[in-house]
Amino acid sequence: MSETEQEIHFEHDTEGEQFDAIVGKYRAYIRYRANREGKIFLTHTEADPELQGKGVVEKLVQYVFNYIEEQGMRLIPVCPYIKTYLKRHPEYMRIVASGIQLS
Repeated sequence: MSETEQEIHFEHDTEGEQFDAIVGKYRAYIRYRANREGKIFLTHTEADPELQGKGVVEKLVQYVFNYIEEQGMRLIPVCPYIKTYLKRHPEYMRIVASGIQLS
């Protein structure tokens, strides 16, 4: 089995404000900022080249969106990848903070 076919391991670094998806020695991550009002700003998404196009980032986004919903937080998408993902998956608009436009 190749590195990219291995199971995805998710981590959440609350101090560093980052969610990670780890496959073997490769990593994808989403950086964020959270505030006291329960809003979470997803600011940057990146993946090692070996993971790109393999669905790992999409699974990480779903993991993060589920976390946001479970925590009762409201999403403010800053990262262009997250905005594009939301446009393709409008069912997740339920976690987006009111008044946010995906332009």
